[in-house]
Amino acid sequence: MEFGLKLQGLRKEKGLSQEALAEMLNVSRQAVSKWETGEGYPEMEKLLLISDLFQISLDYLMKDSVDESFEDSKTDKRFINHSRIEEYIKFKKSFALRIAFAVACIILSVNLVLLFSETKHDYMGIVSMLIVIAFAVALIIVTELSNAQYNKLEKRNIYMSFNDLQELQNQYVKFKSKFGIAIAAGVCLIIVSVAMVVFISEMVGEDSILGMVQLILCIAISVFMFIVVGIEDSMYRFLVQNDDFIDERKQKNFSLYAITMPLTTMIYLAIGFIKSWWHPGWLLFPTAAIITWTIEQFILKNDNDYN
Repeated sequence: MEFGLKLQGLRKEKGLSQEALAEMLNVSRQAVSKWETGEGYPEMEKLLLISDLFQISLDYLMKDSVDESFEDSKTDKRFINHSRIEEYIKFKKSFALRIAFAVACIILSVNLVLLFSETKHDYMGIVSMLIVIAFAVALIIVTELSNAQYNKLEKRNIYMSFNDLQELQNQYVKFKSKFGIAIAAGVCLIIVSVAMVVFISEMVGEDSILGMVQLILCIAISVFMFIVVGIEDSMYRFLVQNDDFIDERKQKNFSLYAITMPLTTMIYLAIGFIKSWWHPGWLLFPTAAIITWTIEQFILKNDNDYN
């Protein structure tokens, strides 16, 4: 990024006008304007004053481009340029889709038990469900490991050019509408699917597997949407509301148990009501707890290797 854009962004982040900055540097407003538009360049004495004023190193100010994130040792903040921001957004959107897909697969795997429950090969439902869950868990592990470098970034305070910040704020405003629609649509989908189960049960006169299948399908779709927009919202909050995001992250740490335990409960209830496997079924809980703990420790170790 050019010096002029850097100076303009730093000035606006401080809430300074060109006149105010010019007064601090003992130059004319026209000089500051020329610096920001690239028509002129300050002498070394003024660069030193700018460095002290904004607590930015000369190395950062004088380089025309920065390929990597720049860390300011004085402010303990990390500067991220436009290309780094785009790279982060692209990854987080892909990350959200993969995590959402894996969780949706786990939910949908319950349908395999339902569909095989009325056949002579009912055991195939359990086998198929476990295979799908194993695939989904492996996908979650690989996806979380690929997120290690960005997980480290999300623990740091950041800053960026004024133009990038303004563009992200506009994107976040547009995303908020999408976020609200997705949440509302997901909740309505679940409510309608429950109503359909009740309706089908009343029409048929008994519990319908078809009704349960469509209910689980709707839940999977809704959870998929919730996870995607939830991760994207977190992404924008990190970029746009960085200080608040970091403070909240320090106060609460997300755990995989928030995902694995509800899913384990749903699977336990499914095989309990369908196959009456209440007694061996309880083994799912300690198994899920051990697997979750192992995954979290593995991810934590990998994350620490980046620190």
